[in-house]
Amino acid sequence: MVRRAGEIAMKRRRKIENLRGYKDHDIRARGEPDQSHSFIASLAIVLSQAGYVIDPVWLTGASGFAFRIWVQGRLQPNAMNAFDWEALLAPSVERTGFSCTHIYRATGDEANEENRRIEAHAAIVESIDRGVPAIVWDPTDPPVWSLVCGYNDFTRTYDVFATWGYHTSLSYAQLGRRDVATLSVTVVGEPNGLAEAAAFRESLEIAVAHAEEREQPSRPRLAAGLSAYDCWADLLEPGALPVHDLQFADYYGGSYCTARCYARDYLRRFGGNDPRLKQASGAYADVAGELLTVWRTFDQEKRPCDAVLRELSQCVRRARVAEEAAIDAIGRYLRAVTG
Repeated sequence: MVRRAGEIAMKRRRKIENLRGYKDHDIRARGEPDQSHSFIASLAIVLSQAGYVIDPVWLTGASGFAFRIWVQGRLQPNAMNAFDWEALLAPSVERTGFSCTHIYRATGDEANEENRRIEAHAAIVESIDRGVPAIVWDPTDPPVWSLVCGYNDFTRTYDVFATWGYHTSLSYAQLGRRDVATLSVTVVGEPNGLAEAAAFRESLEIAVAHAEEREQPSRPRLAAGLSAYDCWADLLEPGALPVHDLQFADYYGGSYCTARCYARDYLRRFGGNDPRLKQASGAYADVAGELLTVWRTFDQEKRPCDAVLRELSQCVRRARVAEEAAIDAIGRYLRAVTG
């Protein structure tokens, strides 16, 4: 509603109640990690709140996150978020079958800071008024994507539901200004009518482009695609990192094992009877198996002995070989269907 000059400024508040985190009980029952990327975990909660049945295999596969990997030079967790949000986030949501609006401001873009924050606030309010939370970058600790599920014009605060399951608040003034001062607000809309076959094919094109570093090239201190496995394996060799830099090694193992479990299941379920995609699914099963060992080992012990570290490094190297085979099979499939 537009307020005319001289009218009283009415303060409003609204909160979406009874939000719950999303857990994939099927993957947990298999003994595999349920450690989805925070953006995908947030998207699952949003769609569940909007009344849709959640299929984590489809969400992770169609979005492209089942096929992506980034590794930072000290195994820091910020690698998982070190991609071009403006280019990737909205198309990732759209491939899952929904329209969306992504409002973005880069760190250091002071000229657009205020206007983008006002635009983002309006989008958040509109989404919450529809009963749908907004996906927001860094509204709480640690800096990941979580959900804004309420607003209060009197206290000038947002209600926040973290993807890890707890509630907190964020002041209006802190939106896009916290630890990592970048603004990213995604508002999910209605089904966009995209055909499943088209979304599936696009996601496979993303898989190949990412592996070959065409979606995002590696850069200093950050590796992407197949090169990320080489970087990761080198970092796990004995003596490559001080002990304290291995504190997130379980997070890396869990995150990328989860992603490749979904890649395996996505190709198996949506690839039909194509032998190349069956081969790719089997190769991703091998990737997931190698990374499952990495996750389980670091989940039990932060600094394994040197002999175990060498074997874990070899696990990652074998995962790279298997992923390369998967990408080769997907590439052959795409060349066949495009003629």
